[in-house]
Amino acid sequence: MWLDGGLGDLIAPLVCLLIFKLAKADPELRTRRDKVVWALAVPISSLVCGLWVHTVHLLFGIITWPFWYVGVLTYFIGDSLAVFTVGTPLLKTLTGYVKQSPMYIWRRG
Repeated sequence: MWLDGGLGDLIAPLVCLLIFKLAKADPELRTRRDKVVWALAVPISSLVCGLWVHTVHLLFGIITWPFWYVGVLTYFIGDSLAVFTVGTPLLKTLTGYVKQSPMYIWRRG
């Protein structure tokens, strides 16, 4: 049952990755456009993750409909704030180092 939270935590960055790939944005957040894509991708991915986790909880009978709405909203707000607070400095600081890795998947071509 708790696997759904772990799966949700996998889904969220994949949604961000998909949005960045589709928008052709740079994860180093160098330009205003990259920052706007980031500002849109984080809440969207947090909402998708929150919807997933709380819908699974609802379907398994762990929560009821009124708590589904509260859960999705609090997950959306909390996850978005956490990712903006922690993820933004990490992206800006560490992306340059990650780009030097031979396993980096963001090759422009």
